Amino acid sequence: MISDRARRIVEGAEIPSIPHVLQKILKVTGDPTSSSRDLEKLITTEPALVTHLLKTVNSANFGYAKKVNSISHTIVMLGVSTVKSIASGLMLIDVFNNLPGLNQGYVVEVWKCSLVRAGVARLLARGTSSEKQEELFLGAMVLDIGHLVLAQHHQQNYDALTEDDPFPSPATETESFEIDHADTGAALLETWQFSPAIIDLVATHHQADTFAGDQNDLNWLELADGIARQSGAVNEFLEMEEEDVHPDFLQRLTAAGWCWNDFRGQKDTINEAIKFAHEVVTPVAEL
Repeated sequence: MISDRARRIVEGAEIPSIPHVLQKILKVTGDPTSSSRDLEKLITTEPALVTHLLKTVNSANFGYAKKVNSISHTIVMLGVSTVKSIASGLMLIDVFNNLPGLNQGYVVEVWKCSLVRAGVARLLARGTSSEKQEELFLGAMVLDIGHLVLAQHHQQNYDALTEDDPFPSPATETESFEIDHADTGAALLETWQFSPAIIDLVATHHQADTFAGDQNDLNWLELADGIARQSGAVNEFLEMEEEDVHPDFLQRLTAAGWCWNDFRGQKDTINEAIKFAHEVVTPVAEL
């Protein structure tokens, strides 16, 4: 349950409303009667989004031999779900650009981690439906959005808290501010009218026993989060022998339907997700 304190912090924070176009994109892509043409029309109303989306799809991460020059071509090449995910990520990053009291370097760090987490979560859930994979992608993108809300609200006090760890634990945050990022992030997503499933994921991702949905969702996100937070050393991690991997990670990986050798065999895909995060976030943050 979202606390009243979290709602008051969100009301007092200087965070813009969710972009109107993003609301429409999420609505259209969730409507089975909508078409790719409907999505194209929405995206093309935002020239900056078009520019960033085309730059993203033409990056080395996707590796297309011929340049993609239009949103319609982008949708054909990537599919509606992937375009929705990328567009949503770009627009969410842009919301936090240049907000007063927010350290821009911290914003970049949070979003890079979020995009890596999203890419790995989608990979881990690859045996599920495309709808489930994209829900996890979006959930992974906004999982830590509460850190940015608290950083903007408490400013220098939160900056001091992140000097040793850019992602303070709920216990550390509660001790300092009587609130944590999970509660605050869920309150923000509530005002942005995200789906109840994603709000619940964010609100309870540190309290699995209170999550009302499929426990696999939290398991995939926690595994992806573990990879995202050590992305600088991911190659070293993935080269480890199974007996050297922490038992808790292996247990979660098995519960997610993976064995260690299959997962480590995805090293190139995971590295692509890391590279993609750097290619997407840094240009948007520099605007």
